[in-house]
Amino acid sequence: MVRKVLVVGGGITGVSIVENLRRSGAEVTLVDRIDPGDPKQTSFGNAGMLARAAIIPVATPGLLRKIPKMLIDPQRPLFVKWGYIPKLLPWLIPFLKSGSVEKLKHIVGALDSLTHDSVEQHLNLSRGTGAEKFIQKGCFGFLYPDEKAFADDKFGREIKSSYGYHYKKLTRMDIEKLDANISKRYNCAAVFENHGWITDPSKYLKALFEHYSSLGGKFIKSEVIDINNQSITLKNGKMVTADKVVIATGAWSNFLAKKLKVKSMVESERGYHLFFKGSNMIPPFPLMISDGKFIATPMDGGLRCAGVVEFGGLKAPPSEAPLNLIRRKIKEVYPDLQFDEELTWMGHRPSTPDSLPLIGSVDGFADVICAFGAQHIGLTVGPKLGILVSDLIFGRRTNFDFNPFKANRFR
Repeated sequence: MVRKVLVVGGGITGVSIVENLRRSGAEVTLVDRIDPGDPKQTSFGNAGMLARAAIIPVATPGLLRKIPKMLIDPQRPLFVKWGYIPKLLPWLIPFLKSGSVEKLKHIVGALDSLTHDSVEQHLNLSRGTGAEKFIQKGCFGFLYPDEKAFADDKFGREIKSSYGYHYKKLTRMDIEKLDANISKRYNCAAVFENHGWITDPSKYLKALFEHYSSLGGKFIKSEVIDINNQSITLKNGKMVTADKVVIATGAWSNFLAKKLKVKSMVESERGYHLFFKGSNMIPPFPLMISDGKFIATPMDGGLRCAGVVEFGGLKAPPSEAPLNLIRRKIKEVYPDLQFDEELTWMGHRPSTPDSLPLIGSVDGFADVICAFGAQHIGLTVGPKLGILVSDLIFGRRTNFDFNPFKANRFR
């Protein structure tokens, strides 16, 4: 019988796991070197989206042809620190292979199994915790400059529609009715209903964590330097034991996975955000700016623009070019944008070559569970991972197919 569980990693996935385990009667301890909601966490700086229709993997058919132009075009939202390319290649090759037509259906179906009920999962997790006030239900839109840009995105929209995520196309006249401040540069939009967003991701996570702590959940603020079947070793040399151990350390998970002989293949997709505090212009719901590949999200106190992709590893400092791209593009959306203060942030999305997280036990280490690698949808699927990991640990029967997410699939 499971009584004690250690969960390493205090982002949205880790906090969701410990709270679900606590509700199931386990004695739970969360371990992280920083506090939940800290600016150093990826969960702090995301776009805030509960993107239930985010079922298109990062690698898609035809991506290889587009990469050269994306790398040399300063207007494109893909950046690379060139010195990092040799380290990136072992990840990049299987990433490009995963974009085949044959693999797409498999990956899309797996992603949908995680995302389709994400709004409900967040509502269930947050109910009665004080965090529910940060959840906003509503639409999610994609903003395009013209009909060509709209047509170029047809592939993804058709797949989403086939899974029941239908959209409404907006003309320029419709956009003006939606938000008259959006510039005339943008003449088409696609709007999906039944989505949601978090109006302050940091405060949301802190509220969930404080609720967990107030009802007996434990927290150890320390770095984990080693892991075994039923134990972890902290930086101070102390060993902590439990019946089960969960790895939920996001982009930093390779370190612990290697100690268990798991080829986790997690790479950091460095993402950026600009927060315009006191912004005079805010969209009625989150908008993906298609030609900038970032989302403009209305949040408490201002406007957050989050997205873009940069490959440069975990250690390199932030770059200015991705931030400048977001600055240029948001001014193209809102030419008259004014604000009191601009705040910048960079974080690490934990991305696998096939865009699917690792969920489940480790071969040879039956009491260790992986729960990391959710790339751009970490916030979206965090509560779902919390339920799934709790089900695994307590041996509950479930109709969820774990096969696409096996921890050892990259061997």
